[in-house]
Amino acid sequence: MDQTRIKKHTGGLVVSEDVIAKIAGVAARDVYGVADLVAIPSDIKTFVKRGSEARAVRVSAMDSAMTIDIAISVIAGVKLNELCSKVQKAVKTSVQNMIGRPVARVNVMVIDVVAGQEEK
Repeated sequence: MDQTRIKKHTGGLVVSEDVIAKIAGVAARDVYGVADLVAIPSDIKTFVKRGSEARAVRVSAMDSAMTIDIAISVIAGVKLNELCSKVQKAVKTSVQNMIGRPVARVNVMVIDVVAGQEEK
């Protein structure tokens, strides 16, 4: 389990990348137009099987900032460029506010389109 370490004058804070991924997932699901999160295939075998080991959010922690990759399915009819921009902003804002560490980049991958979804 990878962890993000944040040093403060009064001590340290260790936040698991799993927790950061969960925060990002909750933020993405709250954006209208996102149907759900979808597992990111790590290789062609995982892509074909859609195994449970594949995850929808990946967090890469660097020294000064994080990169977050998130895969989503969207509701048919939404404008993808606007939706992805809103997802990027929501994820970045939520993670930065809760963790207190900068997010350098949020990469959004649209994996599927879902038709006939009711409004949230």
